[in-house]
Amino acid sequence: MMSPLLFYEEITMKLGKAIEMFRLLCPNPRTDAELVGWIAELDGMVIRDIFEAREGNPAVGWEPYTGEDMERMLLIPAPYDSVYMDWLKSKVDYWQEESGYSNSYKAFNNSYMSFGDYWRRTHRQAERKKWHLFGRGC
Repeated sequence: MMSPLLFYEEITMKLGKAIEMFRLLCPNPRTDAELVGWIAELDGMVIRDIFEAREGNPAVGWEPYTGEDMERMLLIPAPYDSVYMDWLKSKVDYWQEESGYSNSYKAFNNSYMSFGDYWRRTHRQAERKKWHLFGRGC
């Protein structure tokens, strides 16, 4: 039987492939460094908003991407990895003050929410740490 982590890595896009795909789909003047930064921003949001609240967090010890990380696996697996294209498109539209920003952000939000819904359906709630005031249980 295949390890769940190994399977996860097989269906996850690499950073360089995401940038290459985005450049083919949406030619734009943005630098690779900007695109890498935006992808790192998105994966940071995924960790905080989705992964940390559930068991099976695949991003333990995650470090933001740099321009030398083109072979690193991204966090969102297929078939939800189109969220990267939607995110980059919305960021480019925003910074270039394009009239289609509203639509591209709606597309991003829809794909982001779809992934979040999938992750919450398939991963149990992580145990919360219990805090004690003054050394006593609350």
